[in-house]
Amino acid sequence: MRIRYNKVLVIISAAVILFGAVFFTTGSKIGKTRKNMEKRCTYKLTATVCENVRSSSSDSNSVFPVFLYYYNGKSYKMESSSGSYPPQFKVGEEVEMYIDPDSPEVFFVPADTTTKTISHVFSIVGAVIASLGLLIPLAIAILRGRNETSRAPVRVSSRKPEEKRYDGYSDEDYISTVEEYNRYDDENDKCDM
Repeated sequence: MRIRYNKVLVIISAAVILFGAVFFTTGSKIGKTRKNMEKRCTYKLTATVCENVRSSSSDSNSVFPVFLYYYNGKSYKMESSSGSYPPQFKVGEEVEMYIDPDSPEVFFVPADTTTKTISHVFSIVGAVIASLGLLIPLAIAILRGRNETSRAPVRVSSRKPEEKRYDGYSDEDYISTVEEYNRYDDENDKCDM
């Protein structure tokens, strides 16, 4: 029974750790993408939020800002890839924006903290879940270890064998009783397998 229980515990623990690692990795990748956009977009300009567009997904209330900006005499109207609800920007609001000078359709808005927040939440949740995957078996092993040591034979004290214990039994009587209990308990454990 214990062998089967240990295998199940290892499988569950590994699944929880893997689940947490997926969350953590997703959060890290989102954060890395944001940092890469910060490095890539170097030309600073001011954009105007010309509208907030609702998500096309029926199960999402997210609103995506659409920015209007000018670069090299040409106007660009670009929808943000990150949305939120309630809307993070008001229509008509001017925001600081950085664009990629080689590809002006690629932009980064420092005031848009949606991706940063998502990155942090995923990373923290992933780390906590993975930690639980490690801590649960450790806690069970510690608790199981306490149960095992509570059934171990008691060591004989430095008293003389003929002296009575505080409970009226001699050390030999007490030790033989504990050994019988452990032997009986071990035999029953073997039956459970």
